[in-house]
Amino acid sequence: MNLVAEHVNCGYESTVILEDVNLAFTTGEVACILGPNGVGKTTMFKTLLGFLQPKSGKVLLDGQDCAHMSRREFAKHVAYVPQLHEPPFPYSVLDVVLAGRAAHLGIFATPAKEDYDKADEVLEELQVGFLRDRIFTECSGGEQQMALVARALVQDPQILVMDEPTASLDFGNQVRVLSCVQRLAMTRGLGVIMTTHNPDHAFLCCQRAVLITRDRKILDGHVDSIVTENNMRQAYGIEVKVTEAISDEGERIKTCVPILSSTVEARVSETRRR
Repeated sequence: MNLVAEHVNCGYESTVILEDVNLAFTTGEVACILGPNGVGKTTMFKTLLGFLQPKSGKVLLDGQDCAHMSRREFAKHVAYVPQLHEPPFPYSVLDVVLAGRAAHLGIFATPAKEDYDKADEVLEELQVGFLRDRIFTECSGGEQQMALVARALVQDPQILVMDEPTASLDFGNQVRVLSCVQRLAMTRGLGVIMTTHNPDHAFLCCQRAVLITRDRKILDGHVDSIVTENNMRQAYGIEVKVTEAISDEGERIKTCVPILSSTVEARVSETRRR
């Protein structure tokens, strides 16, 4: 299954944020969307998910125009994991996860035994079954994020869209969530589209990167060809060094390191010119 933006202009009311977006995301692939604040990452996400209608062009799901699909039908194939949020009521983790079954239930139907079984199965798959009866708002940030991933997975999607899944998480929980993303793509064959502000996340668990630069140019390709020193400089306006670390097993892992001294000097020089 694939989710395709075909000559799409994204924006709000009369304002176009991104022009002529042509991207295709498919199952079995983890794609990372990078770029500085304000360039249109969220706008593109909302358009892919149908929260915003394209100004022009089409968003297609396996060749079918999403504009002609019901939200329920779309949700059977594409699931969304938002950034962390707190629900207004103290729901249990199980209740939060069961909400993901809505696309498979009738309008007035309530979850049946098979829906509860599905929720338990997914919680166990994510190794957080112990959270089942906990109050969602009393869980840690990492636990809440895993519950939201579980809610998305009980939809039985082929494509998972994640909006900054590691935002506000500590270092350990970031790694746990990224490991989960990688595992889901490998074991379930899911297509995963995720945004992040950390280019290292692309190196850790993604095969593909989509980088939106400050002038809203979209660069798309293999992670190694997109997350480069020159592209990071163009996108973020800072100096970086892409280097490698070597694991105990001898695996080479790339990392993107900001060069603070050059950044500070550039800012001082710019201030003096003014």
